[in-house]
Amino acid sequence: MRRLFSGLLMVAFLSAPAIAADPAKNKKNDPDKVICRVDRTTGSAISDRICKKRSEWDEEKYQARELLDERNRMGQDNTRPRGGG
Repeated sequence: MRRLFSGLLMVAFLSAPAIAADPAKNKKNDPDKVICRVDRTTGSAISDRICKKRSEWDEEKYQARELLDERNRMGQDNTRPRGGG
């Protein structure tokens, strides 16, 4: 019984990479996959559910990173609070 279990376990482990390598079955990075995220505004009890394609989320992340990089190149410090006194 123990050998049978070990044999089945070995077959499962050896066949897993072949299944994962099939691009038709593995859509982990599919740009058209719709991903929903919950946006919680600070100070509000209401949250919004935002659904976009993976490619749209990636583009939004890229644009935000570009904006921060541009401001850092210009010497603006975005980490300190403004105003006050």
